[in-house]
Amino acid sequence: MRQRGGCKRSHAMWPRSVATERRCYRQRRTFCFLLVDRNGLNHQNQASTNLKTMKTASYSAILVVAAALLSSKADASKEFVALLPNGDNVPGASAIGHSDNTGRSSATNAFGNAFADAGKSWTLSLCQADTDGDGQTNGQELGDPCCEWSVGSTPRWTSGVSHPSDASKTSNESLWANINCTGVTTVSSSDASGLQPVGFLLIAAAIVLSLV
Repeated sequence: MRQRGGCKRSHAMWPRSVATERRCYRQRRTFCFLLVDRNGLNHQNQASTNLKTMKTASYSAILVVAAALLSSKADASKEFVALLPNGDNVPGASAIGHSDNTGRSSATNAFGNAFADAGKSWTLSLCQADTDGDGQTNGQELGDPCCEWSVGSTPRWTSGVSHPSDASKTSNESLWANINCTGVTTVSSSDASGLQPVGFLLIAAAIVLSLV
């Protein structure tokens, strides 16, 4: 801000009148106020920019965690399918333990609940149970009428299986009519082991959300 009327200090102009001195004082004070206001505005803009950056980073972290959760859920469904006889051969159901049959929803059906109660393993009790009440055991519907299947082995049949949590779908009884299960080594009656592949990601999501 330019100083008018002899406000610039010069030995040649001294002494100045009282009126001139007052005017110069007001000009200097106005200049200082403008300088302070400008600095304050700069700090405010910087703080606003920092806040926006933090929010953007938080939202990005949430998106990353959400994507990881969805990916992990899909991977978990694939892992669980591999723990069941013909788990990936049931028509129209890529995740037979979920209500939506896809695994996109975390809601589980009667078979999924029974599978969880069995420690996420194919046990004798789970095999012999009839979770959908259609008159056929889970083993008969999934190609393991003798409850002998173990992870990595091939079921008695891989075509003609039915959904163990859908009473409207059953398997053809002729598939096991001539099978003698006497003397067959069955799977264990219980297994407490279980997979929890998404637990740590849920904790991470909760931490990120608490920081927003």
